[in-house]
Amino acid sequence: MASQPQAFHSMAPPLVPKPAFLGVIWAGTAVGTMALAFRYYVRTKNFHHLLIDDFFAGFAWILLVSTAILWTVIINDFYEIKYVLSGMKMPDANLFYSLGRYLHGSLAVLFIFYVELWCIKINFLIFFRKLGDQVRHYQIYWWIVTLFTVAAGAVCIGTIQYDCLGSVEKAIAECAQPSAVRFEDVTLKVNCALDVLTDALILSMPISILWKVRITFRRKAQLLGIFSLVLITMAISIVRVAVISNRGNPQNHNQVEITWLYLWHFIESSVGKSCQATSAQRLSACK
Repeated sequence: MASQPQAFHSMAPPLVPKPAFLGVIWAGTAVGTMALAFRYYVRTKNFHHLLIDDFFAGFAWILLVSTAILWTVIINDFYEIKYVLSGMKMPDANLFYSLGRYLHGSLAVLFIFYVELWCIKINFLIFFRKLGDQVRHYQIYWWIVTLFTVAAGAVCIGTIQYDCLGSVEKAIAECAQPSAVRFEDVTLKVNCALDVLTDALILSMPISILWKVRITFRRKAQLLGIFSLVLITMAISIVRVAVISNRGNPQNHNQVEITWLYLWHFIESSVGKSCQATSAQRLSACK
């Protein structure tokens, strides 16, 4: 899950070069755009109109594009801070200006990341509800999972360190403290756990009813494979936090390399949109 901006601690040099970072961002945006277009094409072809979950998918796409635009705007400030605090460059007179732009931009990126990720989850929840709309125990379970997912999203958004994203002076005074760094590390792990847990709960719903649906075995196998695509986003979330933890550097204890972290944020969002499109196509094919 998302970390808080780490503009005030000693940083490791960026793992991802600036051109590669922007390249992945816009490539992921292109993939998400094509996935949404494919989804809408399938839905209009089979149903002649869009469904409720399609609008959540569209909103998630708007957030995806907004994130790409934000990164394009603040990318120079982001890497300027990284270069200075990793010792790769001496600070200049524009450092505080760049720091302020990065702080406000990163707040927007983190907030949008969580909202977008939970829009994808809600889209899947609406999508999966249709499978058991005539089964009472399935509907009860669906509501439990939905309420838990919404609550988990509120926790993730609420634990962003907004105090560290205000004025530059306040952020420097308060957010370089060891307690702030520890809080950042704990929330990173908790939010990642909530991300994985909600994905697992969402995935459990269609699997629990799959073999009760009156469709051919071949279609059931196809749907099971598509539903299992949720495992991809779960794996990305787990691997992302495991790989980026920079525990080997005593000066950066319990911190993460932030270019790598933000890059995996965007990859998870893009993959989630691709899974949405494929799942919608398969469900439409089974109607």
